[in-house]
Amino acid sequence: MMFQEQIDLLQQKGLYRSLKSVGYIDRQYIEVENKRCTNYTSNDYLGLGQIAFDKDDFERFMRKYSYHLSSSRLISGSSTAYEEIETMLAGWLGYSACTILNSGYDANLALFNIFKNTNCVVFSDQENHASIIDGIKLSGLEKVIYKHLDIADLEKRLEKYPNQNIPKIIISDSVFSTNGDVVDIGQLVSLKHKYNATLILDVSHSFGIENYSNYQGVDILTSSLSKACGAYGGVILSSNDVKDMLINHGRPLIY
Repeated sequence: MMFQEQIDLLQQKGLYRSLKSVGYIDRQYIEVENKRCTNYTSNDYLGLGQIAFDKDDFERFMRKYSYHLSSSRLISGSSTAYEEIETMLAGWLGYSACTILNSGYDANLALFNIFKNTNCVVFSDQENHASIIDGIKLSGLEKVIYKHLDIADLEKRLEKYPNQNIPKIIISDSVFSTNGDVVDIGQLVSLKHKYNATLILDVSHSFGIENYSNYQGVDILTSSLSKACGAYGGVILSSNDVKDMLINHGRPLIY
């Protein structure tokens, strides 16, 4: 087939990936190839996903919210449970609106989808997560890549777009997943104000960390719920008009 040559090349370079079957998960332990192993690979940072639940509480929850609404949120699948969680998260982090999606990856795809067919220019850190890269690519927006955590380089590139009629977006991870680097949010907020840009942060790897609970000046947050929350899903925290656009044009939410 047409892919075999690419697969062979991945194997030669030592970059070939494969799935490993896991027999069971028991708190910090997993079973791999019939061996009990300590799990250092989990995204469940705080172990919340492994907390034992009360059977009666679970049954009460299911009676109230049902198991599955068998529909996309836009049709008849927007459970009141989603709305309660969205209201709680928006209030906690100080945003007008919150939108729950299938994953953090889908959150970034949906967000950039609403800017499609605009003349926005996106300024993106060169080490940003793959979901940000793919979201920008699929939106067709003009992108400018700046050096990793290099605020001076970002400003130099912003200066090349002095036209106030061209909307500018600055997008960065808060904590970078590949190396643990931490962005200076204050410096990004300063540049956002100076160049009249929209500031977006992907906070998947800092979500729930006490030192990262103040996002004043950040226009939009995206996050996975599978890290500190130990759950499944993604969220976008924003203004009400951004949420309206997501509902009407954010395909990963609609479909």
